[in-house]
Amino acid sequence: MMKVNTTQVEEMIAIVHLLAVFIKETGERFYDFVGPTAQAMAGILTGSDEVMYLTSELRDTVYPCWAELVEVTRKAIASRGAEAQAKTVELVQTFVDKVGTDLNAADDPTDIAPMANGIASVVRNAGRGCLQPEQVKVICHMTVSEIGKSFQRDQILKQANAADASRVGRGEDDDEEEEEKDVEGEEEADCRVGLNAIFGACMAADPAVFVQQVWPGLRPTIEQWLAESKGPNRLLALHVAVDVCEQLQEQAVAIWPVFMEVVLTCCTSTDTDERQAAGYVINLASEVPAFAEYAPRAFIALGTSLKKFKAKKNSEESQAAQDNVVAGLANLSLRHPAHSPDLQGCWHKILERMPFKEDTDEGKKTHRKMFMEAQKPSGGNLGSITTLVLVLGYLAEIYGRVEHCDDDLKHDMARSFASLPESTLIQLVGQMTPKQKSRVERIVQDGRTMP
Repeated sequence: MMKVNTTQVEEMIAIVHLLAVFIKETGERFYDFVGPTAQAMAGILTGSDEVMYLTSELRDTVYPCWAELVEVTRKAIASRGAEAQAKTVELVQTFVDKVGTDLNAADDPTDIAPMANGIASVVRNAGRGCLQPEQVKVICHMTVSEIGKSFQRDQILKQANAADASRVGRGEDDDEEEEEKDVEGEEEADCRVGLNAIFGACMAADPAVFVQQVWPGLRPTIEQWLAESKGPNRLLALHVAVDVCEQLQEQAVAIWPVFMEVVLTCCTSTDTDERQAAGYVINLASEVPAFAEYAPRAFIALGTSLKKFKAKKNSEESQAAQDNVVAGLANLSLRHPAHSPDLQGCWHKILERMPFKEDTDEGKKTHRKMFMEAQKPSGGNLGSITTLVLVLGYLAEIYGRVEHCDDDLKHDMARSFASLPESTLIQLVGQMTPKQKSRVERIVQDGRTMP
């Protein structure tokens, strides 16, 4: 049996971690070192099966580092042209060919998950044109197959658990075995999430090929998953819906009927993960004008969700679900206000539940959208001066709080408030709370002292 120097492997893992951080921090300046670095790491990717089995943690560390290399070369295309484009494609091809083959041969979810996430990250960082149309089809077909295998392994595990539970005279050893099986079930779930990410990456790599050549074959599987009243299959399908709306945008309109009815239903699901995904789908789909067809029912579904479920302070999942439902309602109100049964009432519901406590990244995006709308004449789609004041007052409250307001928004808000005519500023501030007035004074001062 081959022996592995554990200390040496641990040192190599630490070096690769450090290298990934260095690549990320230096960005395009690392471009000239991409070739030698990839050559060194390729030795780990293409190592023998026995070595990779013994050093899987090292292999898994290489995956995100390789994705960082791909991002460096992609960003360098603007300045380096065809050379950087060719290097990007080469990095993707090398990685997908090797890791895709390994993934297809693997049967352990703890091996498959990092491989799948690695492929998704590499393809996503490379962007459009990194894969040939046939590769997109092959990778997606493999992903469907591997998800099916994962469900089969999960089913076998559940059957074994049921058989063990029926045994008489269970002891401590049996309880430990049950805990191990619970862990195995979670590993399979993580495996499927990783595989699911590949779909989104392939959509981003070639939207037209996905819609025309991959979706027709994938659609029956998604419809089957959606047909279930609850469970991991339906959640996976909702995650695919998220990717479809995010990556395909207008091209997703023809696909919406496959999942949108279930999305609206899942806004009021008792499962927090389903509510979170449904809210996010509506948030993304609202960007497309054609969503007006679904907007009236989406307003009702999201409003009902907020009325029915209150986020639990000690539950991150519950809070994340509410954050995404609120973000969905905010974007729906900004993009399709004419279909709201009570637009001002919607904004009260939204602002009462902001800022977000869990999904702060989505909160920052929502704040930017609210600010951009407030810049339009009479507050644009906010609908009234009253709502405009509510939104501006709220934005004043989160000004300068780094977890909710990034530097760009802080800068733009300061510039905007400082440029308002004095009469307009007095009119707006006069309708705000004392706390908000104080914040606006600071914002205006910041804006007027900017160079």
